[in-house]
Amino acid sequence: MIRSSRQSRILELIAQDDIETQEELARLLIASGYNVTQATVSRDIKELGLVKVLADSGVYRYASIKDVDVKVSSKLINVFRETVIGVFCINNDVVVKVVEGSTQIVSSIIGQLSIQQIVGKVEGADTVLIITHREQDAKQVQDKLDSLLK
Repeated sequence: MIRSSRQSRILELIAQDDIETQEELARLLIASGYNVTQATVSRDIKELGLVKVLADSGVYRYASIKDVDVKVSSKLINVFRETVIGVFCINNDVVVKVVEGSTQIVSSIIGQLSIQQIVGKVEGADTVLIITHREQDAKQVQDKLDSLLK
């Protein structure tokens, strides 16, 4: 079966269930009549721009970038993944540690995410400080940024 059909099925599967691993996704595709390998599934995930997000059940699952309200290209997400060292909450603030010299691009990517809980951002040499109103808001921002790193 052709790639577009298989990728459409992947989008259907991740919309229906919390799929945590490539292996689980491959098993479901095989059960749907697609002859796939883990490498094929990995390529499809990359081409579709799937990200891991925290599901209501508490597990990380695959989701389409469109489903998590991210309006950032997959190339920028790759830059984000390559330059962000870690994301940490401190009270109502979120500290994003980055490779020195990349704070401007990381701050720009965060801005493009249009995360409502963000009140403001401050850039340093290797840190982007995100300010929110409450600790709960900071945790939500941290979770959204962490989901882009997976």
